[in-house]
Amino acid sequence: MYQRFGDELLFASSDDPDVSIYAARRTEDDALTLMLVNLGPEEKRKPLVLHDVSPTEPVEVWLFDADHNAEKIGTKGVPSGEEIVLPPQSISLYVFP
Repeated sequence: MYQRFGDELLFASSDDPDVSIYAARRTEDDALTLMLVNLGPEEKRKPLVLHDVSPTEPVEVWLFDADHNAEKIGTKGVPSGEEIVLPPQSISLYVFP
């Protein structure tokens, strides 16, 4: 999943002590990437608020958890403010084209 993460770090923050978020821009294709880490033992539902970004295409979603070995689990639309689901003890990667 780190190979798909960007190389130009951007500001990102979380208000939950169990959830960390990292953002980057990939210079090769200008994609915005978000890596969300849920260290908690329970699923988390969090609103994803994006500033200065208006995704118009579905985003790639990758997941590493007890059931997925850093696998692409599909694409989905993620409008700013939409609640996203973070499985327990997981790493999720969102790639915005």
